[in-house]
Amino acid sequence: MTNSSDDYFALVRMPQPGPRRDAILRDAAMVGNLDAVMEQLPDTKARTKALTDMFRIADDAVAAEHRRDVARADARRARDEARDIQVLQLSGAIDALTRRMDAMEEEHARLVAADKAQRIREALADLNTHHPTGELHSLGPTESRLPAGETEIDTADARDGNGDLPEPKDPTGVSIHPASHFSVDTR
Repeated sequence: MTNSSDDYFALVRMPQPGPRRDAILRDAAMVGNLDAVMEQLPDTKARTKALTDMFRIADDAVAAEHRRDVARADARRARDEARDIQVLQLSGAIDALTRRMDAMEEEHARLVAADKAQRIREALADLNTHHPTGELHSLGPTESRLPAGETEIDTADARDGNGDLPEPKDPTGVSIHPASHFSVDTR
């Protein structure tokens, strides 16, 4: 079917099924109910309604997309705020723990210094109780002044059995002789 400016068109109601209807359908440019046909024609109520419905649906879709984006942004912001609050709480707890440990270390250092000062005072008091007159006299038993848990090293293990210390040795294993065995030429 070719169109020319002399062609005429008509919107006609379809007749009942039969040969006439078949002839109209065979040459029809559009077929459908009246609203569907009228939607295709400019400046008709049906076309205006179809366009309005299309724009309303598009606007609704844009509004729904905007609401979804706002909800996602709100959820992201809430998640970030919750994480920030947790970080602040954690750093506050770490600061409090650090201050507590610093205070405990300071208290420990103060106690160690006080204990050391007390031992020094006791040693000075022991020194002040003895008034040597130049005569030999016996002293009472002495108490260890070492901190708790430490023991004195017994040097008797290093002796040779008769109370004398063994001759010193060179770290290479060579015996070191006393100076009397060496002769020095003084000429």
